[in-house]
Amino acid sequence: MKRSHGISAITISEGDVSLRGATPDGEGQVNFTVYSKYARRCTLVLFDGNDVAPFAELEFPPQCRKGEWFSAKVAGLGRVASLRYCYRMEGDYAPAEGHRFDA
Repeated sequence: MKRSHGISAITISEGDVSLRGATPDGEGQVNFTVYSKYARRCTLVLFDGNDVAPFAELEFPPQCRKGEWFSAKVAGLGRVASLRYCYRMEGDYAPAEGHRFDA
């Protein structure tokens, strides 16, 4: 899967689940890993610097899910130092069961 923004082309591939959080490799690639027992889908939302609008939203492909972990390697990010990110998790909205997913 490829996306493009003002810096370079972005690619997303299967990540290393043993690297937790956001782990840059020093060459413009970042491994993103997050845990969610109940989420069905995960989207990585990327921001450049203090921009309020994201420059990319990358849904983790099925091969990037390992059990209850979502892990993806993202290449082509360019200026990693100015990168901000968040995750959009999708699942059931069932407050009585403790689930409050709201994409």
